[in-house]
Amino acid sequence: MKAIQLNPTSAHANYRIGWIYNEQEQYAQALTYLNRSLQFDAKSAAAQFERGYAFKKLERYAEALSAFQQAVVLKSDYDSAYYYMGWIYNEQKNYDDAIPNLKKALSLKRDYPDAHVELGYAYYKNGRQTEAIEEYQEAIRMRPTSASSHSGLGEVYYGTRQYSLAVNACREAVRLDPNNSPGHYYLALSYYALNNRSAAMEEYRILQRIDPDRATKLFNAINK
Repeated sequence: MKAIQLNPTSAHANYRIGWIYNEQEQYAQALTYLNRSLQFDAKSAAAQFERGYAFKKLERYAEALSAFQQAVVLKSDYDSAYYYMGWIYNEQKNYDDAIPNLKKALSLKRDYPDAHVELGYAYYKNGRQTEAIEEYQEAIRMRPTSASSHSGLGEVYYGTRQYSLAVNACREAVRLDPNNSPGHYYLALSYYALNNRSAAMEEYRILQRIDPDRATKLFNAINK
């Protein structure tokens, strides 16, 4: 704040305060300073990126996409901006647009397990199961302790009726994170598909404790 008091028209000072507010999860306050920063330096890709991040966290996805798009216009190799655009498109179930943005992020940054996870998810939802499995496996190779990568792979295996593989993936997910709700969910469904009703029921009981909504979803899926 002292820098702003000394020079309120400093683009960099306003940007830094906006960045700090983002780090503190005070996204509305962040936007105030990031918008001000852009008034003094309209070509700041970093400020546009931070605006996009704040909008994303506020679930204002259209504005987030606009900010990230402006960031990559200003800095064409902004890998994180492409990643977050892909993430938002996945959230909007727009997998056709998610895929090229995530592939672009990975072309710019090879060691990017989060992008592999999102690309795997987009491929799976787009009916490209083999590519989805490859992306999840690559994410696991890069970051083997990521429970969400293992549960994502388990979901794909379950969806392709590879139930034993799904069990293995989901068991690893819940071993790494006992509260990994998707892991327990797809583990239960896979056990049920393999006629292991007692193991499926145990996963259902765990979900009742850690994620009641997903437990209800599981109950409905099994009893439909």
